[in-house]
Amino acid sequence: MMKIRFLLEYKCFPVWLYDENDNLIDTKLPKELEPETAIEKELIEISDAYDELFIDNETEFRYIGFKDIDMKDHFFQKTSKIIETIKALIGEEYNIVDDINTRKADF
Repeated sequence: MMKIRFLLEYKCFPVWLYDENDNLIDTKLPKELEPETAIEKELIEISDAYDELFIDNETEFRYIGFKDIDMKDHFFQKTSKIIETIKALIGEEYNIVDDINTRKADF
């Protein structure tokens, strides 16, 4: 079974597609969700919000984190909601791994 992994990495789309042998195919929506522009928009917003947790300029690159607990809670509520939406749409066709919310304590 193919796998969808939800993973946050700086400047990367948060959906990682793997084949049946666990080889990375790409970081994009699976073809079944390509017409779902609202889902793609939400995922881009999540990616952009994650990227804002870093300082990246000519002199430094470092993680700075969330400004407060409310921002962190809102971010993870948003990620949970979109992952649940995707599970409801194609969860039976893919093995879905949530490495965003399972690693919430790391943020």
